[in-house]
Amino acid sequence: MNVKIKNRSQHAIANENFNNGNYQAALTLYMQILEDCRKVDHQIDKATQADLCNANLNVAKAHCMLYHSQQANHFCCQSHQLAKQLTDNHLIVAEYHDCSGDIKRLAGRYCEALVEYQESFSTRISVKGEDNPSTAKSFNKIGKILYLQQKYNESLHMQQKARNILLLQVDNNNIPNIDIAEVYSDIGMVYMSQGNLLDASILFEKSLLVIIKILGENNLRVADIYNKLGSVYLMQNQLEEATAMFKKASNIINEIIGLNTLEAATTFNNFARIQLAQGKYDEAELMCSKSLSIQIVRLGNNHLKIAETYTTLSQVYKGVKKYNEAIDALQKVINMQRMILGDRHLIIAESYFNIGEIYDLQASYDDSLLFYQVCLKIRLEISGDMDENVAKTYHRIGLAQFSLGEYNNALNHYHHGLRCYLEMIGFQNLTVASLLNDLGLANQKLENYNEAISVHSQAISIQRRLLGQCNSSLASSYNSIAIAYQLNGNFNQAICMLQKKLKIQLVLLGKNDTKIANTYSNLGSLYQLQGKYVDALVMYKKCKKILLKVLGNNNIDLAESHRNIGFIYILQGRYDDAMSLLRQSLQIYYEKLGQNDLEVVKVYENIGSIYNCQRDFSSALGAYRKCLAIKLTLLGNNHFDLAVTYSDIASIYYSIAQFDQALGSYEKCLKIQENHLGLDHLQVATTYYNIGKIYYLQNKQDTALAMYNKCKNIQLKSLGEKNPTIAKLYISIGLVHVSKEQYEDAMLLYQKGLAIQIKYLGSNNSQTASTLSNIASVYKAQNKFDDAISLYNNCISIEEELSGDHHGCMIILYQNLASTYESCDKLDDAIKAYHKCLNIQQHLFGENSLHVASTFNDIASIYVKQSKHNDAAFQCEESIKILNKALGDKSLLVVTMYNKLANIYAEQGHIDKALTTLHQSLDIFLALRKEKSSKNETILFRDALECKQQFKCFDQMSLLQKTVDIQQNFLGDYNSLVSMSNHNSGSTYLAADRLDDALKICNKCLKIQRQILDDNHPALAKTYYKLGIIYLQQDNHKDALSMFQLSIDIQNRNDDDNDALLANCYQSIASIYKLSGNKTSAIMMYDKCLNIQKTLFGESYPNISEICQELNEIAITDSRKFYNIEKIISPQCEFYV
Repeated sequence: MNVKIKNRSQHAIANENFNNGNYQAALTLYMQILEDCRKVDHQIDKATQADLCNANLNVAKAHCMLYHSQQANHFCCQSHQLAKQLTDNHLIVAEYHDCSGDIKRLAGRYCEALVEYQESFSTRISVKGEDNPSTAKSFNKIGKILYLQQKYNESLHMQQKARNILLLQVDNNNIPNIDIAEVYSDIGMVYMSQGNLLDASILFEKSLLVIIKILGENNLRVADIYNKLGSVYLMQNQLEEATAMFKKASNIINEIIGLNTLEAATTFNNFARIQLAQGKYDEAELMCSKSLSIQIVRLGNNHLKIAETYTTLSQVYKGVKKYNEAIDALQKVINMQRMILGDRHLIIAESYFNIGEIYDLQASYDDSLLFYQVCLKIRLEISGDMDENVAKTYHRIGLAQFSLGEYNNALNHYHHGLRCYLEMIGFQNLTVASLLNDLGLANQKLENYNEAISVHSQAISIQRRLLGQCNSSLASSYNSIAIAYQLNGNFNQAICMLQKKLKIQLVLLGKNDTKIANTYSNLGSLYQLQGKYVDALVMYKKCKKILLKVLGNNNIDLAESHRNIGFIYILQGRYDDAMSLLRQSLQIYYEKLGQNDLEVVKVYENIGSIYNCQRDFSSALGAYRKCLAIKLTLLGNNHFDLAVTYSDIASIYYSIAQFDQALGSYEKCLKIQENHLGLDHLQVATTYYNIGKIYYLQNKQDTALAMYNKCKNIQLKSLGEKNPTIAKLYISIGLVHVSKEQYEDAMLLYQKGLAIQIKYLGSNNSQTASTLSNIASVYKAQNKFDDAISLYNNCISIEEELSGDHHGCMIILYQNLASTYESCDKLDDAIKAYHKCLNIQQHLFGENSLHVASTFNDIASIYVKQSKHNDAAFQCEESIKILNKALGDKSLLVVTMYNKLANIYAEQGHIDKALTTLHQSLDIFLALRKEKSSKNETILFRDALECKQQFKCFDQMSLLQKTVDIQQNFLGDYNSLVSMSNHNSGSTYLAADRLDDALKICNKCLKIQRQILDDNHPALAKTYYKLGIIYLQQDNHKDALSMFQLSIDIQNRNDDDNDALLANCYQSIASIYKLSGNKTSAIMMYDKCLNIQKTLFGESYPNISEICQELNEIAITDSRKFYNIEKIISPQCEFYV
């Protein structure tokens, strides 16, 4: 057979193999042709030289497609040497430049490849002109480089030129060209990178039809298109369709060249991406390993294909939260890329970008910003500021700053990115939709909720237009807008959006998918925030059921589900159930992540909450300190997340009234927040507010005001003057002024707060009613009783409309109203108000509740003032019956009521009944205290009553005064016995409600004591306490607080940390705070009293129940405070919800 005829036949077969993607078979045939050509004397004629040149060129192309860079370059150079001799065949030189460009392109040397393609283009256009298929080939190859350089618009321009030329030839000849299939495919790749998946899919389908028409279905080019279509489906999260495409590609590759090939390695990598999206991380890792085992053998240790597979492997590690392994894999990628491409290359920038994402997941935002900034620098140097990937980097920097709480900076970078995106890809693009969603989230943080909803709506509009009504990205946007609605207070609309998201996911993913589990979890979170704990639990359990079915019982996502359900149990008070689940969660995290991981921190935070709710503050503090230790180890001592933990620790110290330690932790929190967020951030304002509350509780009112004013300055700057948050602050500042008896200033602030609340919350709102109640308390303090009564009645009307006439919040309103009527001597009205209060208490708590007993006592006091002693005695007797049932007959509260009843009997002239009642009181008192010396005071009162019966001209006070007179005659004014007698006289006047006389006598006692006793003598503490009680009964709260504080100071200096008198001081201060409406401070003081009494007398000490009654009265008046108060009230307290 003639050699040329033989070569033509072999050449046709080789070209068929090459076009089908079977490059190894093509190479074998091309080598045979080359050997045959070499046997011919190529000096004979130029045609023979051209054959030899083409043979070398074909061998080079085959080696190139097999990634044999050195061999490809060798034969390409051989071809070039021969082409130089063919001075009249310029197209062969163009083919050489194309081949050389391909070799450099596949090696990642894009700039050098572009130079080669431009040389080829110059030659082709000079020989063939612009509208020639040969020139179209150059347009296509230049377009490929521009695509790889991520210059998508320029690439699209070149590819479209190539397409138009080739389509013209098809129209003229009516014969499709295989080159048009390649151009369709390359345009599709550009669209896919731009997020235009619909057009990308159309172009890939067009390419597939041409290839099948020309080459048939069973060739590697078809497999390549199937892989690309699979990638489109994968990006659309249509995993079943993607899997089908990848399987088709794999079957073709296996049939033609087997699975131990580079093409098969690419498909394995694609399968890994599918499994990654499905959360099947072990299977994905196995696929990556199979791909790498082939690639490393075929390509060596350093190749861009290997770098691609390591990049997928890093995503697998990221999915299982093995972040350090992910970073290690990406470092290998960067090392390969730098060795092949140099230090400044867009592909390397992408790898820096990927490492930044991993650091984001580790909450190492400073590190992530560093890598993003390196990435941005490279991209700006190469691509300029109007580039899509530059926009992407701006976007990611904004996300990191968002995570650091730098919301204004984040917005700035988002707008940089948006400007780039709009310039490069236009508004109707999925990437723009993603950025719009993040803009919405930043606006949410800045409380621009309407703006956030508007931006999210724009994103949804884009996604629905480009993706249709049923797409995973659209589902994610529904989630984001749901959050915005939630923050704006529109919970029903938020649930509606989440249900739309769930509906899409159920269609796309079926019932058992981890993403659906996540949506159930988000619905649970929303119900949780609404306080619908049963609904939340249903959602969380649905999530858990899916996770168990899909991932098994030892998975990180399941650990998170345990934690969520555990938190609901915490909110429901099911602490043992919660602790059991949290420990399961902790065990999984320990096994999967180790003991020092941020997920472990979250569990410890919840465990700390349990201990906090159980009032086990020591254990709570221990849990939060573990959180702190892990964060310090992982994040350093100036990380933003530390601020949250310092704030948690401060809240524990706040709960146990260790205010100095609380201040220390809040100050650490504040320092970190100011470092990361600046001085004018809303979170900084919140911390100033918390510090102000502590100073307020320490009675450092001026310092508290300074902190509140710092908070106010920031909030006004960020939120403006008309915001509900500002209203809350005004109310708090008003409380400080009330405690300083600066009622006009307090009233001004209350009115400001009220105006804002009415505007934004409406007139019929519980917060508005609470502020009206505060204003009424000021009117009462100013003796403007009619104004106070009017406002209290207004509050009652609002709460009746909102909550009904038997809601707990009505109790305190009727109590305040009754107290106001009593203050202005409208005693009949006071009794009516107390009876309404009594009806609600009996309805809510039953007939035998301590609340009911307390109100019977209040009514009795009114009847005493009216000299209706029979009615008063009846009310006292009813109260005592309840107390005996609830507390037994061993309670100081019962003692107090017996004493009160004895006084009433005495006023009625029933001395025998009075004495009998006093004996009952004395027996209980002595049984409780076991202090026989205390008997003297009761016996003295009893003897006085007996004397009163026998000598009508004397009362018990005159008897005591005679005792003082005798002692002064014999001992002088400044003597301890005289002081003691004055003290006893003062006590008796106090018991008889003769407050002015009691005050006069106790001041005499104090004067003597200060002359003869040391400043820290315990007797002084007792007298200051007695004076405080007198001032308290005179409604002189300012002087009362001063006296109680002086008593506490003496006891603290004497280390009397657990003295009964100290407990009494705290209880009295608590009652003042309660009367003034300062519920938080009242709770703190009652809590201190409880701690001392438990230490002195044990958990069963009856007075604890009395204090718990006071705490419960605070709790039931404001259902919004139940959870906070429950965290403070002792476990033995009966708590009514």
